[in-house]
Amino acid sequence: MGYFMSETFAIDQIATMQRLARLYLTPEESVSLSQDLAKVLSWVGQLEGVCVRGMPESQQPAMALREDGVTEGDQVALVLSNAPCPKDSFFTVPKVLKS
Repeated sequence: MGYFMSETFAIDQIATMQRLARLYLTPEESVSLSQDLAKVLSWVGQLEGVCVRGMPESQQPAMALREDGVTEGDQVALVLSNAPCPKDSFFTVPKVLKS
């Protein structure tokens, strides 16, 4: 059918995803994940065969979109009151990347 039907995940690809997502999987879990992802992509590949000719295009959103603009400016103190560790007028976050 196409790209999705033949797509499989090699264990080294699973290892790369694990590293990027900071997942810790056993070798058995990696194999299982590879098989599950292949099944999902196979299902997505089946969508390629669905005929959509003659179907109406998607409808416009039911909600009216508003202008993107500042509605309540200068609320720094209020916003930071919910932050666990604000510093001056900024949010602080834990360091996650190694130097």
